[in-house]
Amino acid sequence: MNHVTIKRTQICGTVAAIVFAATAGAAVVFAQQPAPPAQTVAAATKPMTFKVEVKLTRMDGDKLLGVSPFSLIVTGTHNVASLRVGVDVPIGTVTSASGHSELGFKTIGTQIDSFVAPFEEARYAVQVSINDTAVFSDGTEQAKLDAAEVELANAEREVARQRELRDKNLTTQATLNQAESRLRTASVNAAATAKAVKAGVPEGTSDRMAFRTFTSSNLLYLRDGQTQEMTMATDRTSGETIKAAVTLTVIR
Repeated sequence: MNHVTIKRTQICGTVAAIVFAATAGAAVVFAQQPAPPAQTVAAATKPMTFKVEVKLTRMDGDKLLGVSPFSLIVTGTHNVASLRVGVDVPIGTVTSASGHSELGFKTIGTQIDSFVAPFEEARYAVQVSINDTAVFSDGTEQAKLDAAEVELANAEREVARQRELRDKNLTTQATLNQAESRLRTASVNAAATAKAVKAGVPEGTSDRMAFRTFTSSNLLYLRDGQTQEMTMATDRTSGETIKAAVTLTVIR
């Protein structure tokens, strides 16, 4: 009985010694492995930087009416970058419920919000929200201004022609005087029309102001340097189309 007990004790002691030696060896091997470079750790935790470009294009059929480019720098993932640009336009007197009257304003311009997040295989999820507001014009006032400027240009050409003919004794001074009189009238009309169009309100507006609004929000999956059309819409009133395109650039 005593012999058996002693042998079991020896066996247990041997196993414990083996386990201790193995554990100590693993600890030594682990301790001998070099630590990851500090630059690698910093790179893994450093937030990425992106540039999101938004381009709004307005078309009337095949005619280009205007292009408005915008750019936002987005730092970090899921960090929302915002852009606000515009002007407050007076829209008339507003009366509150208490009977107090004051001049009302509406912001005309562009508002853009965006964030970027890694997705998969060098692609990124790009969220873009756009709100663009402009004063609506039916073109009537602008057409009047264009007509006045055409009349003025024609009168200037006629005066130049009559002066050249007079120098060659091919016309009379009276005819030249009539052409110069028409030029003065056209000049006064053009100035008066321009003043009426631009007096106090944005060009193309009237006493009852109207506004054109374009709003869009979408989630795109883009690679570095890729451009994708985000949306396209047609204005039912004017027939004009507006397109929004988004370009992503990874700055790192």
